[in-house]
Amino acid sequence: MRYAKVMSLTDEDLSQVRDVAVSAIQELMLPRFEEHDRRFDRIEGRLDEVEADIKELYAMVDAQKPGYADKKFAKLSIEQKVLKTSRHQTRRSTAPAPSGHHPGREP
Repeated sequence: MRYAKVMSLTDEDLSQVRDVAVSAIQELMLPRFEEHDRRFDRIEGRLDEVEADIKELYAMVDAQKPGYADKKFAKLSIEQKVLKTSRHQTRRSTAPAPSGHHPGREP
């Protein structure tokens, strides 16, 4: 049986291999990570906007709660409450109240 000669790497050789590997990783991978960081920043900005919108919607629903208990309104989902509230807000801001209109009641 023949054995092939084994070449030993010196510490200097290993250091050079390590340097080449590190620079290759930096050259190839860092730009990709930077692009992902930019995407995450944009997503995070959108998420912050959505959170602010949700807080505003909850505040809008809370502001529309009448002094008396409306059992039908209380049973609605939050989406239905927001839709009903926003329709009510739009009507109040765009058109004068018709005669015989009772606040808090849908026509």
